[in-house]
Amino acid sequence: FLDADDVLLPDKIERQVLIGSGSDVVIGSYRNHYQDGRIAGTVAPIVGDPWEALVRTRMGTTSANLFRRSALLAAGGWNEDLQSSQDYELLFRLLKNDARIAWDETVGCEVLKRAQGSISRTDERANWSRYLDLRCAMRDHLRATDPLRYAAVIAVADQYLFRAIRVLSKHDHVAAQEAYARMLPKGFRPERHMATTRTYLLAYGLLGFNGAQKLAALLGGTRST
Repeated sequence: FLDADDVLLPDKIERQVLIGSGSDVVIGSYRNHYQDGRIAGTVAPIVGDPWEALVRTRMGTTSANLFRRSALLAAGGWNEDLQSSQDYELLFRLLKNDARIAWDETVGCEVLKRAQGSISRTDERANWSRYLDLRCAMRDHLRATDPLRYAAVIAVADQYLFRAIRVLSKHDHVAAQEAYARMLPKGFRPERHMATTRTYLLAYGLLGFNGAQKLAALLGGTRST
């Protein structure tokens, strides 16, 4: 599959056909190309554990990957009703269907990132809500499948859910509060992250999620919060 804005690099398909012999999906690397001419660094997949790569959104992207037709059809194909997250929703169903995964760490395509006008920017509140619902479904599937085996990935999923809930809070604080209460386990503690600083963690510990978010908004959402 090739998104209209993306470009495949020479030998991408040939290389992935060889890599993917005996596999159902080849997860590829890509780089972002911006409208002003900037080219960002490589976005490489997390090689090894496909579930961790999926939860961390490091399982390639539509144009970077290569799919075996029979596996794609067996998983039900694309969900055309979704307005965003289609690629990771499909990968989720493929993994649940025991798809065999191969990895391609060579950059195979360039993805054009638009400043405005892209589908991913048309309704960010709805996009982040879909992101949350999908990551929550991934986490809950691993909980139901083997919570001990997947304990580390489940913990990672909780942290990614929290970060996405914080982003959703910028667009709809009430929806973010509801998602926080529904999706995260009791006693959840966020980890230090570039968007979750020591000051924010202190506020979270003293005031809880709602209070910490209100304080962050009051202070303008700067890095100091």
